[in-house]
Amino acid sequence: LALTLGTGFGSTFIDRNEIILNRNDVPPGGMLWNYPYDQQSIADEWFSTRGLMNIYKQILREEAHEVSDQLANTIDGRILAERASNDDAKAKKAFARFAELLGDFLIPHLTKFQADILIIGGGITHAYYLIEEQLTKTIGETLSIPIYFSLSHEKSICLGAVYQQMPSLFTTKPKIVRQTPQNLLPVIKTLDTHSYDIYPCHEIPIGYIGIGHKQLHEKLLQLIEQNQILLIDGFVGTHFDEFACELNKSYHQQAKKLNRPSLVFYDARAFLQVDSDEKRSSYLKSSKSIFGKLATDLKFKDDFIDENKLVYLQNNLSYPCVIIGPGASFVHDSAPLIYIDLPKNELYYRVAAQTACSYLKPQKREIQPINSIDTDDYELTPGMYEQKCLYFLDYPVFNELKQKLLPRMSFFVDGQRPYCPTWLDGETFRQSLAHLANVPIRVRPWFEPGPWGGQWLKSVCTNISQYPKNYAWSFEMITPENGIILSDSNFHLVEFSWDLFYGSQSNRVLGNDTHCRLFNGINDFPIRFDFLDTIDGGNLSIQCHPNLQYMRSNFRERITQDETYYILETKQHWKNDEQSSACVYLGFQENVDSEEFHEALLHSRRHAQELNVEKYIQCLPSKIHDFFLIPNETIHASGRNQVVLEISATPYTYTFKLYDWLRLGLDGRLRPLNIEHGMKNLKFDRRGEQLRCQPKLLKTEIGQYQEEHLPTHELHFYDVYRLRIEPNESIQVVRSTENRFHLCMLVEGDAIEIEFDSIDNQQHKEVRQYNYIETFLIPASIQEYRIRPIIKQGQGREFVLITAFLKWDCEKLLE
Repeated sequence: LALTLGTGFGSTFIDRNEIILNRNDVPPGGMLWNYPYDQQSIADEWFSTRGLMNIYKQILREEAHEVSDQLANTIDGRILAERASNDDAKAKKAFARFAELLGDFLIPHLTKFQADILIIGGGITHAYYLIEEQLTKTIGETLSIPIYFSLSHEKSICLGAVYQQMPSLFTTKPKIVRQTPQNLLPVIKTLDTHSYDIYPCHEIPIGYIGIGHKQLHEKLLQLIEQNQILLIDGFVGTHFDEFACELNKSYHQQAKKLNRPSLVFYDARAFLQVDSDEKRSSYLKSSKSIFGKLATDLKFKDDFIDENKLVYLQNNLSYPCVIIGPGASFVHDSAPLIYIDLPKNELYYRVAAQTACSYLKPQKREIQPINSIDTDDYELTPGMYEQKCLYFLDYPVFNELKQKLLPRMSFFVDGQRPYCPTWLDGETFRQSLAHLANVPIRVRPWFEPGPWGGQWLKSVCTNISQYPKNYAWSFEMITPENGIILSDSNFHLVEFSWDLFYGSQSNRVLGNDTHCRLFNGINDFPIRFDFLDTIDGGNLSIQCHPNLQYMRSNFRERITQDETYYILETKQHWKNDEQSSACVYLGFQENVDSEEFHEALLHSRRHAQELNVEKYIQCLPSKIHDFFLIPNETIHASGRNQVVLEISATPYTYTFKLYDWLRLGLDGRLRPLNIEHGMKNLKFDRRGEQLRCQPKLLKTEIGQYQEEHLPTHELHFYDVYRLRIEPNESIQVVRSTENRFHLCMLVEGDAIEIEFDSIDNQQHKEVRQYNYIETFLIPASIQEYRIRPIIKQGQGREFVLITAFLKWDCEKLLE
């Protein structure tokens, strides 16, 4: 319950960010001012400045039999507060009686509404210290409820009053912000990068990167002084309360020195819709499935903002003010805008710690019972449900909003480090994005353990946390999940999400018109690289991926999850272990009956019995540098004791698990199987050896290098080349991008050097160096680049570079 006490008596009942006007636990219209009081009057006559003065006059009459009305009328609320502050007994008694009567009046309303907090703003809170003790005592005799006073005084409408006090609630119960063994991105880069670099940086062309709230607030307070209004918007998962609290502290310190008015904060979440559960739930589909439908047709303003609430706020702003929260940018078209971004991996760590959640999920989660073990129904954990809502609802909507706000950003803030943001001004940020489109790019990778995870990534990528028992995945370049790190000349770091870069620079990345037409959407970068590590781990689940039409009609993705496996390492090769072997499960055996296979899968799930996998699925021996093709509808799995580089279409979440070896996930539960989805997406005539790539030699320069084509399947819209370079640093290989991007990785050798012409000065050569297994992107804007091997360990092994790119005729595959 929020109150304003001043010239009048205002009230607002708020439940889950919605103002309650008509409900059986609040008075009509949510209004207390006209509520009957003292038989012959209403509450407004008592709980206002007018009521306070009447109480004072009554006390004067009680204690001094002769009172001049003229004398009493010369005293107003401010003078009365001054007298009470100077220990005037009658004035102090007036405030105490006012507080007691107010408490008695509020108790039944607080009880009926089951209020969690009482917040009081308005002019009388100039003298809050004169009523706080008695009000707390009176209410405390009946209810245990915290009472807070908003010091924005008469400038507070209820919405602002509520938000003003929210940070103090959160600071009273500190939480672990993120649940993960991984380190936060450092503020300043100090790690050695002579081997695999977990914090790849790109230096900004101008300006600097700022560090911390204090330095940022110097800029923001200037904007507030100049404009009287500041908008702070941001990505889902941002801890807006931290930013509001810290900014309020800084402003308050300055305001005291300069005698400035208080700053009013408004929470943008208050004008989000709360009555659109049916629409939101339609994108989540079944509550018993991990899959939903992308909300790519929804717009933040049209579909998630209550227009009436927004207009009400716009018409009732008090200045100076800050509007903060998701959607704050809609309150004013031209006010300075701060945008706070959050990397996806950090968002997941916050979800795991229960300090972040989906903003756009339905208000009520519908949980349906699991009716049969013969269905794909699965009880989602709270964390799984949050990630589902984020992927299908929040990401499409917030990514589009973020892109639209890019030209308006006065400052861009990296909000991943609690109480230590890094940031840069909007113009520097936009120029940095444009600069990035003309140089090689390496996104920030991140790593996750899994039930089948191995030990190779921990050994090779030594700067990642060694605490997890294994690592199953490395998100090398899965663009919906990765960020890009910028640095300045002092190695200060700021990270932003890939979509901000790609949405503004996709034409420079893609190059030719055909590829731009197909893949220039914010989330449409088409190829991903990631690692699957099973060395000393287990087999992946037996799985398949949906065909294109199934993907589009069921999940609203534009492309489907075609994959390839490049065998990067095996335990036999890595450890020189002749007793070890590796394989890839790929394609069906001859004459497998689909109904029999379906029944075998169901029987295994029903009775928790092992499936005779090799009765149905071929097991192909694998060795380092083998390349396997996995178009959609192909049954497959990586076997244990190898590291796979997945070179695949970007979608990554649509894995239909058919059999998972009866093992438990990291949460101690069986992982969800998707047998029914999978059976609709299987080609039983796909055979394993048909899907083992046969390299074709393209070019040989004796004593220098050899270039091979690794042909992909006819359904793949991308192709792969392999360059084998002799270990000689004097060798230089010249490559042309042909107006399309190259996605590259050194899969054998120490490091390579990439030289290219500066976009600003063709006479100036720029150089980048990439270590073993580091993924990097050569945008189409770089017409030609030169490759040179870098020998660090004095070994005589060859250097092997993998390059993936889009086929020229990929359009016909996506019709």
